[in-house]
Amino acid sequence: MDGLLGVVYLILRSCLCIVLRPHTKPIDGELVLITGSGGAPGRCFAQEFSKHGAELVLWDISGKTIEETAKLVRAQEGPGTRV
Repeated sequence: MDGLLGVVYLILRSCLCIVLRPHTKPIDGELVLITGSGGAPGRCFAQEFSKHGAELVLWDISGKTIEETAKLVRAQEGPGTRV
């Protein structure tokens, strides 16, 4: 019986999360530091933040991978994005 109640609880919680979405803060013009920006997750974060107009500071061990990420972000041309 505990297993069934747990499943019902998770379903109800998921439904509430869909209906009551958290308030998000606009990030256009905000300065965002992305560490590990040369790797795949860092690149994804950089591209997503740039879509929303954030100013990016890219940080990684390898300067070559940072440049590659910066090129990808600049190619997107997000609104007001500076890298």
